[in-house]
Amino acid sequence: MTQSASAQTPVFVDQVSREAIDPRLNPVAREIAVGAARGPGLPAAFPAKRAAFDQVFRDLAGPPVDVANVQDARVRRPDGGEVPVRIYRPASGTLPVLVWTHGGGFEKGGLDSHDAPLRRLANACGCAVVSVGYRLAPEHRFPAQTDDAYAVLTWAAREAAAQRFDGGRIAVGGDSVGGNLASVSAIRARDEGGPSIALQVLFYPVTDVTLSSDSWRRFANGPWLSRAYEENALQRQYLPAGHDQRDPRVSPLYADPRGLPPAFVADAEFDGYRDEGQAYARRLNEAGASVTARIYPGMIHDFFLMTGRLPAARQLVDDAGYELRRAFGTLPTGER
Repeated sequence: MTQSASAQTPVFVDQVSREAIDPRLNPVAREIAVGAARGPGLPAAFPAKRAAFDQVFRDLAGPPVDVANVQDARVRRPDGGEVPVRIYRPASGTLPVLVWTHGGGFEKGGLDSHDAPLRRLANACGCAVVSVGYRLAPEHRFPAQTDDAYAVLTWAAREAAAQRFDGGRIAVGGDSVGGNLASVSAIRARDEGGPSIALQVLFYPVTDVTLSSDSWRRFANGPWLSRAYEENALQRQYLPAGHDQRDPRVSPLYADPRGLPPAFVADAEFDGYRDEGQAYARRLNEAGASVTARIYPGMIHDFFLMTGRLPAARQLVDDAGYELRRAFGTLPTGER
């Protein structure tokens, strides 16, 4: 696995300084609330709730930008099933590749909800991006989601030549629970002799499903996410009954961090997941990995999906693009 030879000074940009949420989020919050109200509540009608989630964030992401090539495909799992993927290629030729797992509480989200933001990210990083349409809870519980994510990662390495991926330059990434799945994929790759990972790109990642951090105590009632809602989604719908919530395959914060890849960890100031994301970044750095960790001021969970409305979301995409280019060695000479 990729790791630094010795612990490096981390780039921790703690920008928590505001007393209020960014005012540009006020109209956005109203749209989210309207979207959340569409259709019956969970779990009575998951299809309606999932469709509402997709529509709200398609609206907030803005019109899709052009990417050189976008292709839908299917990846076969070891058990014979298939995982739908969407591959974004910002240029022709052989490219580094980022395997991306989406957020949505393990129960919502997919290839369409994240289409517009991932188009922007592909252009920003100059690499191929493979979006993973993993199975959702509660129809499918752990470890289905982790198995799907890891199957796509190993496929990207195994089929690199056929797919015109650079098999020596592979990254994993994800937002929210997708950050959880990306981290678990990196852990599995280390432990199971899988692909070498150049970088973990983690946007407000779920690293501790016990939800016991100080930020969860502060933001138990939101904004946007509530602790009660997340407990239901993670602890009751995603996990099988009685499963250890500190299992590193479920909560990467409790994994042995030695030998794990470098990381870019981005958190939102007003988010219950903030402290556990930053704690994971520090654990990686203390174990010798190069880490850049940031808290984006005035932001809430899921702000990556609001690129059509928020400058901070577009800045996040640019920041991640820079970190990926740096990890892949593709920065222009003057920026290295």
